[in-house]
This record gives sequence, C-alpha cells and structure tokens, in this order.
Amino acid sequence: MTNAGFETGSSSPWTRTGGSTVISTPVHSGSHSLQITPSASSTGECDQSVTLSPNTAYTLTAWVQGPYAYIGVTGGSGAVTVYVHGWYGQSNVVADDFTLG
Repeated sequence: MTNAGFETGSSSPWTRTGGSTVISTPVHSGSHSLQITPSASSTGECDQSVTLSPNTAYTLTAWVQGPYAYIGVTGGSGAVTVYVHGWYGQSNVVADDFTLG
C-alpha cells in the first residue's frame, strides 16, 4: 500500500469522502494519521485501490481508534479497494499504519 501511515502529510493516494483529513495527533507511529469524520448522512470513508497477486492469502491490519470504526477490503481477482470508515452520526475515527501482506 502507498502512504499507509500518512507520513507524507497528505492523504494521497487515498480517496476521501466527507470531512476526513491528515492530523498530527493522535498517531500510532510516525508523525501523522488519518482522521475520518462521519456526519449524519455519511460514513466519512477513505479508500485506496491496490493490485494484489491472484491465489495469494493476504491479511489487512491497521491501528484504528474511535467508535464504530471499520476497515476492510472489497473486490477481488487482483484488484481490490482497502477502506476505513466510521459510522453515521458517530464521533471521529483515527487510522494509522495500514499493512496488507
């Protein structure tokens, strides 16, 4: 994954929806993390497209803090989307240090 710890100070190449931004505290490691801000009508999702090798097992891990925080993967056959989001009307979610290996 690219910029999996948000250490560039930017969310790129992650795609953000809602009020999500890169922050400097709290963090799990390094100096930046991603804050996802859900609203009453949005989960505040951030995602990144990743190409994987077919017929290979992968494990997604991340440090996530906040209520109703979700990480996951959609897609298959080599092209997947890794996502993180909160839940409608809940508090902010902070995510850092994604790995997919």
